[in-house]
Amino acid sequence: MELSDTQKATLEAMRTHGGELVRLRGGFWTWRNHTERSVGVPTWSCELGTLRALEKRGLVTLIVESQTFYTLARITEAGQAAA
Repeated sequence: MELSDTQKATLEAMRTHGGELVRLRGGFWTWRNHTERSVGVPTWSCELGTLRALEKRGLVTLIVESQTFYTLARITEAGQAAA
């Protein structure tokens, strides 16, 4: 399965930071307890489109904890293997 550099980086970040990403205000997706920020923006984040593409490939599961948006992304076993 061919992945973009962004998709690979997202899986690697998930794998090395507990297997999950959370959605922050502003729509930024990063790992839990990510404290390094530059002007209110996490120093590393990914977009929902990247996570949706990974979900379509079975590498990530998006979890809805609200009726209006996703709040958690979890790496799957296939995603762990691809990272």
